[in-house]
Amino acid sequence: MGRYDSDEAAEYERMEEEWDGMGDRYEKDQEMMTESFPVHKRGSGIRSQILLLVQSVLCLLVIGAALIIKMIGGQFYADVAGAYFDEYHNSVFTGSSEPSVLFQEDTVISEISKTTPEEGNQETLITSLRSSAKKPLQDAVLTSGFGQRRNGDSIENHQGIDLGADRNTPITAVFDGEVVVAECDPSYGNYLILSHQDQVRTLYAHCEKLLVQVGDTVQAGEQIAYVGETGDADGCHLHLELIVDGKKLDPMLLFGDQYG
Repeated sequence: MGRYDSDEAAEYERMEEEWDGMGDRYEKDQEMMTESFPVHKRGSGIRSQILLLVQSVLCLLVIGAALIIKMIGGQFYADVAGAYFDEYHNSVFTGSSEPSVLFQEDTVISEISKTTPEEGNQETLITSLRSSAKKPLQDAVLTSGFGQRRNGDSIENHQGIDLGADRNTPITAVFDGEVVVAECDPSYGNYLILSHQDQVRTLYAHCEKLLVQVGDTVQAGEQIAYVGETGDADGCHLHLELIVDGKKLDPMLLFGDQYG
């Protein structure tokens, strides 16, 4: 082999090494481009967009439902929020994110306190009270119900019921209890408040005469006063209020249609 042939072979080997090096650099460049600017197939991109849309819609539905539940409040909100926190605290993902601001534990406690007994326990309590309640007047007519009523040109919130009856008709205690108020008031006239179990109180107003005094213990059905029209009253009647845990409720919940 001559010198020319040796030089030519060496040149070919150098060129092959350069081509191999260029090929390696090209593959590395392609890998870097792929990592920096991923290329997705068209079908894969559409599926990702649909999945993102579905997830967004589901999130909005959950948030909307939570807001509605919070607006409803009461025992329903407390139950749902309680279940949420049970799941949150027991979840394997606890610690990776904060609980939803729509359900805060201090708010749940507040909501539960508001529902005792107004919401969740009210129906059970009223059912129990109804079974032991005695009519305060044996012969009377409901002349004004509980809630809003017209008084002249204005609307007022009537916080009890009015039972029309003749003067000096005997008034009896609705439940067993103790007399905690027995006095005269410019509005109520001669009136009584009896304290009963389960944070329940009853009020009897516009009485002609009171037959018991503070500290007396009375039995359901026992006579405690006479019907009159003392105080701010228009005609003889008994104004009766039912107070449960500080909130005034409709006394007709106890008597149904007995004073129709």
